[in-house]
Amino acid sequence: MVDYEGPSSGLLLSTFFLTAFGLIMVYSSSWAYADYYYGNSYYLLLKQTIAAVLGTAGLVFFAKIDLDRIINWSGYILAGFTLLTLLTLVPPLSTGGRWLDLGPLSFQPTEGLKLGLVIWASLGIVDLGKRIKDFKQGIMPFVVVMGFISLLTLLQPNFSTTALLIATVGFLLFLGGARLADLGKVIGFGVPLLGGILVMEPYRLQRLISFFGPGRDPKETGYQLTQSLLAFGSGGVFGKGLGQSVAKFLYLPSGYNDFIYSIVGEELGFVGSLLVIGLFLFFGIEGFRITLEQDDRIKGLIAGGFTFLICFQALLNFSVTLGLIPVTGLTLPFISYGGTSLIVSLAMVGILVNIARS
Repeated sequence: MVDYEGPSSGLLLSTFFLTAFGLIMVYSSSWAYADYYYGNSYYLLLKQTIAAVLGTAGLVFFAKIDLDRIINWSGYILAGFTLLTLLTLVPPLSTGGRWLDLGPLSFQPTEGLKLGLVIWASLGIVDLGKRIKDFKQGIMPFVVVMGFISLLTLLQPNFSTTALLIATVGFLLFLGGARLADLGKVIGFGVPLLGGILVMEPYRLQRLISFFGPGRDPKETGYQLTQSLLAFGSGGVFGKGLGQSVAKFLYLPSGYNDFIYSIVGEELGFVGSLLVIGLFLFFGIEGFRITLEQDDRIKGLIAGGFTFLICFQALLNFSVTLGLIPVTGLTLPFISYGGTSLIVSLAMVGILVNIARS
């Protein structure tokens, strides 16, 4: 097993509390839905618990493996998950465009894509050395790869994951020494392009209109956000109490998944919501501390990439549920229901532990 003492102890403790809290909240937020649709109030909790066990095994495995082997195979890992993501575009193999169905096994390849992309990009940046400051040799290869990956994720369609992956690679390029002017060129071209793609889909355009419009269309496209804010507002300072949510009785769509933080706010109030943010802040501090302590540049970039990805995804989820940005489909790491997300997130933590102790 993994020792809870040493340079990764804070990271492991925050991960343990987030994961354990997530299991509690998955049950609290999903039992009504699971009972109604599956006839078993424990159905989603059992699936998430299995994912937590598998993810913990993955954490231990990646904490102990020779990390250089993973780094050397990063290109194959990225290619493999890219191929699996491509397969989600084949209707008989996919559920909802994002999940790949292989017999009894169903998972989201884009979650594995996150892991592979961070390791591959970190290796590529270090291999480039000073050439990272040359736009054509340093930035363009990443733009080409991300362009292809983004095309696949946008076709699913999965705009939120596309934006998260682009932001993570951009952060790694910044850490790796790319010139701000070059990154500015990519941002200057990419933001309008993504904005155009964003409004091409009618449902995304309606979300934007309702988000910025007066009243936010509370009964139609703004319904989910309205119910989320009602849940937070009804929670007050200390909440209604664990298990006492009203929104989870099929009022709030995805209350056990993308909008689980709204149920946290309703049941545990402002104080409970702040504690969750505090756990992610602590996780981020520990992750970036590990990043800064590394003499090995590749491992430092990997640690920074994983920490940024998890914390930035959490920030986006918080922002969506609080109505600060338009609704997206990103889960809250460690806490939201989603087996693939939990397993991959715990695997990332295992690699962070490995880096901290190397």
